[in-house]
Amino acid sequence: MNDERQQMWGRAWTESRTYLRRWSDPLTRAARDDLAQETAVAAMHQLVRQRDRGAFSAVVRTIARRLRSRVLRAEDRPLQGVAEGDLGEWPAPVLPPAPQLLVAGRLVPQPWLLLRLDLVLTTISRTNRLLLLGFYEGFSCSELAERFSLSADAVKVRLHRCRQRLRRRLESAVRAADRFET
Repeated sequence: MNDERQQMWGRAWTESRTYLRRWSDPLTRAARDDLAQETAVAAMHQLVRQRDRGAFSAVVRTIARRLRSRVLRAEDRPLQGVAEGDLGEWPAPVLPPAPQLLVAGRLVPQPWLLLRLDLVLTTISRTNRLLLLGFYEGFSCSELAERFSLSADAVKVRLHRCRQRLRRRLESAVRAADRFET
């Protein structure tokens, strides 16, 4: 290694190690030297393609942050090849609660709301349902108008009225519900 590359290597290792000190979690502390070394290797590969040597510090920090993220994500993954008898020692995973949406002034679990939405969608006409679903799939009003042989204004009016109907029916279902169970 020539002197300049050796200096850049030392600089990359020192800067990445210093940068990684900002995180005090046990995994980062334990793997700090390994992460710094991997960062230095990646930074040296990047140095060949880099035009602006002044941005080298920013490149080192970015590489270090990304490597740390990858290591943390890898630690969160479930263990591969664990025997069934060993699973008794591991705590059961805690599932996050279902997201809740505010409808008619009440917090409603998303699965309950999606079931009711499917039921309410069956109550509107086939054309309006297809227009609404097409619009939320990303088609523009003019594309839907062409497909259904309607004017663009007619499509906009139908979509507006259809959304109003759906909102009213969902809100009335929420108000009528005592509990939200799926």
